[in-house]
Amino acid sequence: MVDGVPCIWTVEQYVPELGQRLVVLVEPKRTEVRIMYTTSPKSMAMQWLQPSMTDGKKRPYLFTQCQAIHARSLVPCQVRKKRRGTLGIFWLADNPLLATQDSPGVKFTYDARVLVPDWATALMSALPTGDTFEDGKREFYFRQPMPISSYLLALVVGDLASKDLSDRVRVWSEPGVVDKAAYEFEETEQFLQYAEELTGIPYPWERYDIVCMPPSFPYGGMENPCLTCKLAQRRPRVVQPQSDDA
Repeated sequence: MVDGVPCIWTVEQYVPELGQRLVVLVEPKRTEVRIMYTTSPKSMAMQWLQPSMTDGKKRPYLFTQCQAIHARSLVPCQVRKKRRGTLGIFWLADNPLLATQDSPGVKFTYDARVLVPDWATALMSALPTGDTFEDGKREFYFRQPMPISSYLLALVVGDLASKDLSDRVRVWSEPGVVDKAAYEFEETEQFLQYAEELTGIPYPWERYDIVCMPPSFPYGGMENPCLTCKLAQRRPRVVQPQSDDA
C-alpha cells in the first residue's frame, strides 16, 4: 500500500544469491510504502541452533547475521540512497543503478515487536522499550532512532541472563556463562569513557550491550549498534576457567 491506498507492484524473477526485487509504482509526492510480508525459516540471515549447540544444552537459540547482504532475506531492504524511511519501507529508485539492496549508504530507523516463548529473551540492535507477558508468550519492544545500514540489523533469541556493568552497559549470555562474561567485560564502561574523552564526543547510541554467543557461533564478533555479539568462548577466562596451577 502507498499512503494507505492499494498500489501496483510486481516481484521480479529470482536471481541466484541475490533474491527477488520488489518493484512498487510510486507517484511523485507519495510518502510511505507499507509492505505486508513473511520470511522463511531458511532465510540466509537466520541461524537456528539446536539445544546441543548451546552452552546449556537445553533450549534452542536463534541469532541473525545480516552482513554482508543477508538482510534482504529477513526484511524488505531499501533501494534508494537519497531518502530515509523506516524498516519495512521500500522506496522505488528513480534509476535502479543509483543504489542496490543492502548498500551501506541506504540507512533506516526502525521499531520492532518480537514474540517469543515464555522462557526466552529477545535482543535487538536497538533500544529496548519494554516487554509484556500473555498466554504463555513474551513480547519484546524495540526502537532504533539512529539511522543504520541494513547489515547492522540484528536479532538474538534464547535462554539468556544478564548483568549490568553500568547504567548503559549490560552483558547478556546463557545463564551458565553470565558471571564469567561479566568478569571478562567488566572494564567496558571505562573504555567508553576513555573514547568519549579522546574524541570529545558523547557516546551516541545510549546503550552498549554485549551478548556472549553460544560456542557454535561461527564468527569472532559482530559490532551491531546497541548490541555487540561476541564469541567470548575464545577468551580463556570465559571458556576455560584457570586452574590453581595456571
